[in-house]
Amino acid sequence: MKRMVLFVLLSLAVLASSGNVSAGIVGGYPSALTLRLDLSEKNALDLTLGSNWSFLEVFCDYVIKTPFNKIEGLPLMMFYGPGIVVGMWSYETWDYDPYWRVVTKTDIYLGARAKVGWSYFFENSPFEIFIETGPGIYFVPVFEITWFGGCGIRYRF
Repeated sequence: MKRMVLFVLLSLAVLASSGNVSAGIVGGYPSALTLRLDLSEKNALDLTLGSNWSFLEVFCDYVIKTPFNKIEGLPLMMFYGPGIVVGMWSYETWDYDPYWRVVTKTDIYLGARAKVGWSYFFENSPFEIFIETGPGIYFVPVFEITWFGGCGIRYRF
């Protein structure tokens, strides 16, 4: 386990030194930490780790980036693509064994999502602000349709 963590940290350090990594925060559903790994000029992986008091979610989205020149003079980029969601949700419920009591249970859930968003890059600065939104579907343990979205800021290393 220690070797795997060390490998991941060293890999991120190598990627960060190449200028292909951005990290930041996003507010909305979910409020989270975000990490973007640029695979090329036209695509990237967005990794998001979100949480509140009762759940923890990890998103991995493959996004396609394209210039968005509808507003003249603004360095906007549009991104869109599919992703997966893995999460853990803790909740309290009543259980009878051999008497009624409140127990805490944890469910693991799995789903898919699609997102679309827009990024604004500040001139001569490593900062980027973005907004994103899109539908999602949870498959396990129950079928549920949901909506994700938020806005945030990233810093390019």
